[in-house]
Amino acid sequence: MIHDALLMLWDCSQTSEGIQQEPTTYGNDGDAAIYKRIYGIAKSHHKIQNFIIGTGFVSRQLHAASGHRTFGLYGQAVSEGISEILQSYKKTLMDVEHLVIANKNYTLAFVYSYVEKYQGLFNTLNRIIATLKERRLMGCQILGLLHQYILSGNEMVHDAIVKIFSNINAVFINQLCTWLLYGELRDPYEEFFIYTVKKNDSSDTFASCPSTTTTNDKSLVSTLQQTPLDCGYNLNATMIPYFIPLSLAQEILFVGKTIILFGFDPKKVKKNNSFSANRAMLPLQKINIESRRFTIWEEKEAEFHEKLQKLKNPEEFEVCHLKNVIRDIKECVTKHLWTVAVEEARLLHELRLMKDFYLLGRGELFLELLRLTSHILDKPTTRTSTRDMNQAFQLAARAVFLSSSADIEKFSFELPYVKPNVSGNSSLEDDSCSEADGWSSIILKYDFKWPLHLLFAPEVLARYNDMFRLLLRIKKTQHDLHALWKTYKHSTRLVLSF
Repeated sequence: MIHDALLMLWDCSQTSEGIQQEPTTYGNDGDAAIYKRIYGIAKSHHKIQNFIIGTGFVSRQLHAASGHRTFGLYGQAVSEGISEILQSYKKTLMDVEHLVIANKNYTLAFVYSYVEKYQGLFNTLNRIIATLKERRLMGCQILGLLHQYILSGNEMVHDAIVKIFSNINAVFINQLCTWLLYGELRDPYEEFFIYTVKKNDSSDTFASCPSTTTTNDKSLVSTLQQTPLDCGYNLNATMIPYFIPLSLAQEILFVGKTIILFGFDPKKVKKNNSFSANRAMLPLQKINIESRRFTIWEEKEAEFHEKLQKLKNPEEFEVCHLKNVIRDIKECVTKHLWTVAVEEARLLHELRLMKDFYLLGRGELFLELLRLTSHILDKPTTRTSTRDMNQAFQLAARAVFLSSSADIEKFSFELPYVKPNVSGNSSLEDDSCSEADGWSSIILKYDFKWPLHLLFAPEVLARYNDMFRLLLRIKKTQHDLHALWKTYKHSTRLVLSF
């Protein structure tokens, strides 16, 4: 009977499959109850063993080949952590076997006294496994789940959960390190809270582009952090562990995106058609761009790497420590960003140009432009409207002595032509067939320096164009009123002269 119990505890008996084969006779009173308790421990161990087999390396490879959803690297880390924990259980069983073989007078109560301490641990592990399966958790979600079980009054359970969490945390820190320091996302099973945006998925989640109306910080860094950077990565809010604030996740995303975009000049890459959202990013070291852009870390790369690797230790892993490391990395990145954007790309000068052109700061230029293009903008756009508008812009610049300025070359106009779609049975009076004039469709384009595309995102330029069209209409109204006033004054003098 004792040997049957040991076989059951080793998961070598059919009782683990749910068929409890009780012995016909028991040696002592109470053995039946003890046998049932041993059976419960063996059954819990069997469920854990099935999970380990199902999430192991071999099983993961088979599921990946068949296209089925797997637990990935985080699930394998859980499996390996549990396997390490079970080593003490197996060692205990070996010790019990040796004792039972040496003394045949031992009873089931003796065996149970050795394995009873694992009942709480097995129950906790099975609750974790059941939660993983029921909620279909994966990746960083598993990390958040294990973090909730660390605080336990049972010392054995606490040590076991810390061991499993340490295994999962190692995977998380490795992914975090490659993203923060090199801008590379090594996530073959899509388990990280940052994901690659597919070609057809062009919308940003609310997590990656929060509303700017909720903050009073208007610094360059905060503005860039809240700007959706078009480099093919975004936040998956459902994968963020509960102990990582959304603001911290946004900082992690911002640092990685900035590292990536430091290695790409979109205007140069666009000409070669080698930068797209669905294409994997090349390592920065392999890109033939000025070496100056790869000195972001200067000599701090090894220091940051060491700080991140220390977080693998459960005793060192605290949210406050993680925040401090990420803030240090972000500070280094933003210092380099300030140097490139403000000093090299002359951000303040470019902002003055935005004021002069989008906000009509050069009033004499746009007054002359209105004089030359009013007849173009009053009519519906044609195929040649864009060309005529840009020619008039050059003439206006020459008239106010700005044609020799290099800043003029950065701006151009576009009047989108939309072919009218008039069906045969529609009436001429139908307002839906009316075509938009140039005043409502004119677009002022701005060819800014790299990396100011981080600041002047398409959404920002679209708002500037809305303001430009409004101010241009106001300028036109002012010009017409002034012309009307001149006409009225001239006619009044003629009447008085007679």
